[in-house]
Amino acid sequence: MDIMKTNNGTCWTGTTKVSEVPNTGRTTVGYCQTHDLLNGVGPFTVLPGENKLTTLLSARYTSIDDGNPTPYPYPNPSDLIQAAMNDLSDAQGMSAEQLFEEHLDAVAELQNRIEVTGNDELARVVNASLYAMNAGVSATVNYSTSPGGLPTNAYNGHAFWDVETWMWPTWLAFFPDIAKSVLEYRYLRRDPAKQNAMLHNFSGLMFPWESAFSGVEVDPAQGTTTEEHLQGDIAFAFRQYYEATGDVTWLKTTGFEVIEGIATFWASKAVRNANGTYSIPNIMGPDEYHGGVTDSAYCNVIARFSLYAAYELASVVGQTQNSTFKEIGDNLLIPYDKNFDYHPEFAGYTRGTKVKQADTIMLGYPLLYKMNKRTRINDLEYYENVTDENGPAMTWSMFCIGYLDIAKTEPNEFNQELSDKAASFFTRGYANNAIGPYRVWHEVVGGGGAPNFITGAGGFMQSVWAGYGGIRFSSSALELKAPQPLPNSTKLVLRNVQYLGNKLTIEADEHYWSVVLMHASTTKLQIASDSKPGKFSPLVLDSMVEFQSGESASITRLT
Repeated sequence: MDIMKTNNGTCWTGTTKVSEVPNTGRTTVGYCQTHDLLNGVGPFTVLPGENKLTTLLSARYTSIDDGNPTPYPYPNPSDLIQAAMNDLSDAQGMSAEQLFEEHLDAVAELQNRIEVTGNDELARVVNASLYAMNAGVSATVNYSTSPGGLPTNAYNGHAFWDVETWMWPTWLAFFPDIAKSVLEYRYLRRDPAKQNAMLHNFSGLMFPWESAFSGVEVDPAQGTTTEEHLQGDIAFAFRQYYEATGDVTWLKTTGFEVIEGIATFWASKAVRNANGTYSIPNIMGPDEYHGGVTDSAYCNVIARFSLYAAYELASVVGQTQNSTFKEIGDNLLIPYDKNFDYHPEFAGYTRGTKVKQADTIMLGYPLLYKMNKRTRINDLEYYENVTDENGPAMTWSMFCIGYLDIAKTEPNEFNQELSDKAASFFTRGYANNAIGPYRVWHEVVGGGGAPNFITGAGGFMQSVWAGYGGIRFSSSALELKAPQPLPNSTKLVLRNVQYLGNKLTIEADEHYWSVVLMHASTTKLQIASDSKPGKFSPLVLDSMVEFQSGESASITRLT
């Protein structure tokens, strides 16, 4: 490490001790900060009852700030130091008030999206959750994040399925530029994913269970190759981004290559049975208590959707549709028990066996797999009774959304019971996991496990805007399923919900809910109540469209 003192501050430059991949360069860091903490003199002591004002300014640049996993050769360390010195000098030319105002503006850009009225504690948890999720990602750099984000080394700072399944949907709804940068992280690491597939005798793209800078498998327990629902989770996010943004150029240059590569992986992993159906052997779903199973319900559904996405979107990008993808997707076995009218978690699952966390119930949400209402209720009620009560927080958020979906279908006494149950799971999803004065998330109830557990925050936030807010991104519409306030509150406001480049504000109280178009893109929108399908009204800038509480609506392209 080299140290240099200038008139403005002290600067350091150095490299990481090792490289992630052998025989490649190590990351170079350039860092500058003000010399001393108090009027050029330090260290200092603050006595009881005494006040002292100090300012610490710092700036940092690295050789990997562009997010490129193969950035070699690295820039000259002196260039990094110079860039940091320039930023430090600029900051020193600003007053404390100016710096604070700049900070507030930056925070406002990432906050002020969800407002809760009538319950200050719940509002604090919502704000703290959104802050925690946004603190470790940026729209300007193509990196992902980890279950513990930047403040901790939890899970070694690696990216898992947690990102695409639990955190990413909130970014898609409110910060699609961040959502895009996180998908770019996967796209830029498709070559290691291709090599990983070949290593395990598969085709296409097989992203590692744990990914870091280079995109190679960095799971400390080498050999974890069965939790391949990850591939479907990634493809599902890629398709949702296209459907929510309508960005055909992105689909052609970036998205479709990943979607097709993952479909190719599933096609190579699926095994054709004698009766023409297909099975996926040796796999593990989200329930990590059961690995090496055949035909996981969750895995097979998300694999089917991956195959369909590649088949259906091929025509959008000007490619020939691969009929093999559709054939395998059509004939993948989805476990279903007609006697109990529910979905067993996998082929051969024994009723009464404990599961770790939300798994099969996620067919209803987020996968939106079509089934009749009674089957979904049976899935929820059965797995509620066999899920480990010490499971992670996001499990209870999924039960909340599931029960709430059904309760919203029509008002009656039974559905009120489901609504009450959803509210109970909603509270359970955060009350004992977001703790302390700053409502910091923890993996285990009461503060154990990974600190700053933004996976849990992501699940909770989905129960807010997808559960009570009712937002669903489908292939052809933004669906709004009876938006309503959160439990024990009076109003819910969702600001800057983004769809096809438009920005919407959705506001709900106990009597009414409304939509206002706040920013219009070149793609015009229309809205219709589900009770009056086909009777669309155009969404006009700054004009409110109001509905009765309990009503649902759909927003589509203006025709």
